[in-house]
Amino acid sequence: MQATTNNRNYLIDLLRFLSASWVALFHFNAGIPPADNWYRAFCGLGYLGVPVFFIISGYCICIAQQHAKTPRSFIIRRFFRIFPPYWFSILLVCACALAIKLITGTNSAASLPNSFGRVMAAVLLYTAPLSSEHTINWVYWTLPYELFFYFLVFLAMAISKQVSAFLLLVLALAAIWVPYQATGFLFFFNELPAFLLGYALYLVLHKEGNIYAALGLLLSAAAGVYLKHVEFAYHITYFATIALIAVNARFPLKNNFFSRLGDYSYSVYLIHVPLGIYLLGFVKRYQAVQNTTVLNILADFTLLTVVVVCAKVMFMRVEAPSIKLGRKYSA
Repeated sequence: MQATTNNRNYLIDLLRFLSASWVALFHFNAGIPPADNWYRAFCGLGYLGVPVFFIISGYCICIAQQHAKTPRSFIIRRFFRIFPPYWFSILLVCACALAIKLITGTNSAASLPNSFGRVMAAVLLYTAPLSSEHTINWVYWTLPYELFFYFLVFLAMAISKQVSAFLLLVLALAAIWVPYQATGFLFFFNELPAFLLGYALYLVLHKEGNIYAALGLLLSAAAGVYLKHVEFAYHITYFATIALIAVNARFPLKNNFFSRLGDYSYSVYLIHVPLGIYLLGFVKRYQAVQNTTVLNILADFTLLTVVVVCAKVMFMRVEAPSIKLGRKYSA
């Protein structure tokens, strides 16, 4: 049984939104003094939303590959899915930095590029961890991982769509042995197993291609994520994510309010830092907010609500038209 209705997987949508929101709560509380309470402990684990994103991305890219008629159409759609919203979010970062500069007289938001080379590095996503060039938004570091995974799938399709699982299996095995790379061309091996875990999971659940190659890829990717991330919380997150997706393949989640918010998850991810921290983060500097759990929760979910509303507008005005252009130019 497919975990979709009208080509939508509502669990994936739900996980995307919850992960983006968890990352946002993590960042909302990252810049204030720590507090010993259950809520701050929960927010402190929000970084685990990133590996959930990576697994979901691998799962969804496998779906996109199955439906792509050519490698060219695949990569064009991926380009329009990532870059126009990313470029818009850069403009938003600059706008927030300018607003803070005008209000306070100083730029305490982001260190913006101050040379042509740094500007082009930001525009082309030639930033950390691909290079040593720092990012102007705390979440941008994950995007080069996304792009490299898209590129690897594109290469596998260009060589042979039928043997792509075997080629990715070789890369999964290589990722086990390649040591951690802080920056540089081989950086993508750090998180490649997480993407491949989601990718292989789709192949196994939906019996696409050679089942033995898919199982080998799944096991290799699982070994990779276990060895790359020794923290127990990561292991639990990976296991829970693939378990939920596997169960959902048999008992699909129905459409609901929060799954419908999944459309806005990429925008929430991109703009929660400039809006919720650079521009509006002053609300978290009050001692009463920091030291009172109820006020802390109220402040965070008010910020999150503002971000989600803005993300909806961004999806309608930027993401959706960009996706439409990708379909047009890939046809």
